[in-house]
Amino acid sequence: MKKLVLALLCVALAAPAWAASVTVTGAFARATAPGADTGAVYLGLQSDLPDTLTGVASGVASGAMLHQTTMQGMVMSMDMLDHIDLPAGQEVTLAPGGRHIMLEGLKQPLVKGSHIPLHLTFAHAAPMDILVPVAGLAATAPNE
Repeated sequence: MKKLVLALLCVALAAPAWAASVTVTGAFARATAPGADTGAVYLGLQSDLPDTLTGVASGVASGAMLHQTTMQGMVMSMDMLDHIDLPAGQEVTLAPGGRHIMLEGLKQPLVKGSHIPLHLTFAHAAPMDILVPVAGLAATAPNE
């Protein structure tokens, strides 16, 4: 009996204390103009426990990164983010004019009506692979 209790204790201690579950909503990419080598992906993320989006990748681009667009007066700038915090139970939105996923070195144009793969990594939740629909060139929502 002592061996069984000890074995169960070892398994419990080796298992993660908790694992977050993340839901993705409203994902879309904007179609790109001919010859463009960058694109953008927008989506909503909600985690049941506190977590952090730590990385992104896509097979359609040589690089993918988290970005933040800001305006200071008439000057727009984009800054790279190393992560995005996901507070428990709160939707975090990546949307035009704010935080987004920047795709650089596109290997193919992003064409309205197609789908692109996106790989998301988190500090606690399991990595996630999704297919992102491509909306119109100036879309602000998935169905535009």
